[in-house]
Amino acid sequence: MIVAVMAGLVLFFFNETADRITRLDADIGDQINETNDRITRFDESVGDQINETNDRITRLDTEHDARFIRLEENQRQLAVTLAALTAEFSAFREEVDARFEAIEARLTRLEENQQEIAVTLARLVALVEAHFEVPAIASG
Repeated sequence: MIVAVMAGLVLFFFNETADRITRLDADIGDQINETNDRITRFDESVGDQINETNDRITRLDTEHDARFIRLEENQRQLAVTLAALTAEFSAFREEVDARFEAIEARLTRLEENQQEIAVTLARLVALVEAHFEVPAIASG
């Protein structure tokens, strides 16, 4: 009878231990499933973030390409404008130089005319003085 009680107790403890192992195994399985679900959600989240980042990179790359194209076009237009302005400035400078040369020539002619007038006036003064000079009368 003691053996039967002992055998019953052993059997009871074995059954209890088996139940505990089964519950522990189920708990571990649940934890593994929960961890796998978390890993899957995390993987999907990371995948979504990677896709969003790739989309953003593509969008920024496209925007930057468009900006580079606009900047290159602006640079080309600036080069054309600079060339046109340089040509206009050169023409303007030539015109100004020609006007200054014409003014210089006129000033030179005016100076020459002024000198001729001064010489002519000096001659006229000499002629007028000679004409109106009172002849010296000899007393006698």
